Amino acid sequence: MPRLTLVSCLALVLLVSGCGGSPAESVRSSVSNLKSVIHAYNDTHPSDLAGTAAACRKAYVDLGNNPDILKVKLSGKEAREQHILRAAYSSARRGFQACASGASSLNYPALVVAQQSLSAANAAIARARRMEH
Repeated sequence: MPRLTLVSCLALVLLVSGCGGSPAESVRSSVSNLKSVIHAYNDTHPSDLAGTAAACRKAYVDLGNNPDILKVKLSGKEAREQHILRAAYSSARRGFQACASGASSLNYPALVVAQQSLSAANAAIARARRMEH
């Protein structure tokens, strides 16, 4: 699975940097966790499908299933950006899950789904970035 598609998820951290207050802080924490998970995944450099499956499984678990970015409600422009970031976060999680499943079972259609989910996450991130300007 190309790591370049995951690297652009790091832009999430920059997207919420302008938010203020406690709810935004918890969202920033979720985005920071996403950044850490992606860095950890990128640092694994798996050399085979078993290693890829393990790295994707760990990333999926580390993202968690109920981050603040999905629970906290922001308002105004931040709410619109957060809506898009929620989609990116969810797509990334689905992508890691499909990657883990597909790589461990040699299910190439699942790997295609993983790539599509990660691409959807990147597209959502790009939309959120455009909203900043």
